[in-house]
Amino acid sequence: MFRNLRKVLLNFPKITGPLRAHYNFYFGEEEISFIKYEINSLKKNYIFFDIGANYGVYTFYFGKKAEKIYVFEPIKECVEYIKSGYSKNNIVFINKIASDSTAIKELKVPIINKRKIFGKSSIVNNFSNFESRDIESVTIDSYANQMNEISNELLHVIKIDVECYENAVLKGALNLLSKQKVLLIIEIEQRHNKDYIETFKKMVDLNYGLYYLKDKEIKKIDSLNEIEKIMSYQNNFIFKNY
Repeated sequence: MFRNLRKVLLNFPKITGPLRAHYNFYFGEEEISFIKYEINSLKKNYIFFDIGANYGVYTFYFGKKAEKIYVFEPIKECVEYIKSGYSKNNIVFINKIASDSTAIKELKVPIINKRKIFGKSSIVNNFSNFESRDIESVTIDSYANQMNEISNELLHVIKIDVECYENAVLKGALNLLSKQKVLLIIEIEQRHNKDYIETFKKMVDLNYGLYYLKDKEIKKIDSLNEIEKIMSYQNNFIFKNY
């Protein structure tokens, strides 16, 4: 019954897109509340990058007030859902894999109980049952000219949820990360990404502070030695260079 209801709801993205976004703000990911608070406290206009958008929870929530929003999502079904539900003309859709090159890559979409789980699709992870899709890659930095035309004074808010492919995404965004004022949120899972510490080292090298949320409060990470313990209860991490 719930599976059929879900299919029905996906047919009404203009309703369910914003509804899912606000539900997650109040009852879901605490990072959404933090991003909103941070933007409001800085009193700055912003560009938003939704890297691994899935069905666009962050896009629907933050896109409406963004100067521009870039949606990187390799699953065409998810892109079509957001396109059908998002009403403003400040959005750029990139139906490709955010990476460090323009190569064609295999994306594996897991199939569980005969249903494709788009939100768990991965280049890195393996599944016992999956659909394989060959998809073109692109770097975030390849859009740098468009971004510079908007304004270098804007806050750049970047959310990355790419199922353990974050190191490649960051490598393809080094120009942006080093030249702009950035608030970055990344989901990093130790169980799937054995090189997780490299993500933190890369951000330290770029002079970013490392943070996480605990009980809805932001906590600073003073040493890389703390990270493994923190990952026992938190997978979402915050990086900022201001």
